[in-house]
Amino acid sequence: MIADRTTLTIGRGQTLAEVAFDAMHKLISEGTWAPRMRLPTEAELAREFNMSRPVIRQALSRLREIGLIQSRQGSGSFVCDASDVEPAAGQVQFPPISNLADLNIFLHYREGLEGEAAAMAARRHTETQFQQIIASIDLLSRDATAANDYAVHLAIARASNNPFYVNALGAVRAQMLFGLNLEWSLSGGQSSFREAVGAQHGAVLEAVRKRDGDAARNLMRVHLRWAHAKLLTGEESAELSQ
Repeated sequence: MIADRTTLTIGRGQTLAEVAFDAMHKLISEGTWAPRMRLPTEAELAREFNMSRPVIRQALSRLREIGLIQSRQGSGSFVCDASDVEPAAGQVQFPPISNLADLNIFLHYREGLEGEAAAMAARRHTETQFQQIIASIDLLSRDATAANDYAVHLAIARASNNPFYVNALGAVRAQMLFGLNLEWSLSGGQSSFREAVGAQHGAVLEAVRKRDGDAARNLMRVHLRWAHAKLLTGEESAELSQ
């Protein structure tokens, strides 16, 4: 059995559709539902989760909206995940991170890349893409993992409607997950760290909502500088106040 409603954690104020969405998202992020895998049918999922088909349908719809699954007429739903934005053959491959010097250089690279992606997202996002960013931030607040943190940044890149930003984040997915796993591990699950990340993501989201590209760029860079400082020195960047 994939899951059972009796084994799922239902947070205060959560709907069953949100619980099912979280559980399915976890199955994807952990690799239980692997890229390109065909999902069970709605009826099968309803039995596995002990939930109604309309609830399952809502959860699947949300996964589809944030780009984690796709439907093929006559064939069902399939996992697409971040593998769909990994670089195609012949594109530049980024080296792995093997030491702190590599990580330091990579974090500086992220500032430039993701700052501009956020600026473009603010100027070009659709309402559906904006809702996808909200959904990814909401999921991270409930399940603080590196994979869910990466999903926030990927949703912002997708909202830029520039495939080069999306493909770039796909190309450095392994490096990003390395750094994000380290960040979340070093935080020790501290609520102050989760709240700070949530507040900073929320600030970028608000700038995107206002279609303020300059603010979105600056706030994303500030967020990444803060994470950079926390990761490499254990201190918060003074630039947060700027």
